[in-house]
Amino acid sequence: MIITDGPSQSEVYAAKNILSGTEVAAKLWSFDLGSPSQTQWPFWHEFSVLEAMAGGVGIPCVHWLGTDVGFQVMILDCLGPSLEELLSDQSFQPFCIGTTASIACQVVSHLEFIHSCNYIHRDVKPSNLLVGQEKMWNTVYLIDFGVAQAY
Repeated sequence: MIITDGPSQSEVYAAKNILSGTEVAAKLWSFDLGSPSQTQWPFWHEFSVLEAMAGGVGIPCVHWLGTDVGFQVMILDCLGPSLEELLSDQSFQPFCIGTTASIACQVVSHLEFIHSCNYIHRDVKPSNLLVGQEKMWNTVYLIDFGVAQAY
């Protein structure tokens, strides 16, 4: 099942780890076999940023990385819906003030952590803020580090 919606350099699919049975997200980038160094850069850039922030709360964990014919694959934590999806759902009740404050505090904390790793995210928006699944439903995750920049 495809998770992403809209224009992007990559597509994200829901997948299952066949060894553990846990749900994961498989992020795939296609690249030009004729000039792989040019088209592989976004993949390696995002991986290096996530690797620099490994273990941070609200930062997705990379479980596996690999390349197949014409595709690069990154296996990440499977997360819940984005804030954009929740807010655009007609049946969704607006966030109460406590939930809004919790989201804001978590986002600020994530940005402080990212900055402490000497990066700037550069693409913070509701579609890049996802809630966790199951036990982590009240944790907000920041995703899509494709345009993050070191400083």
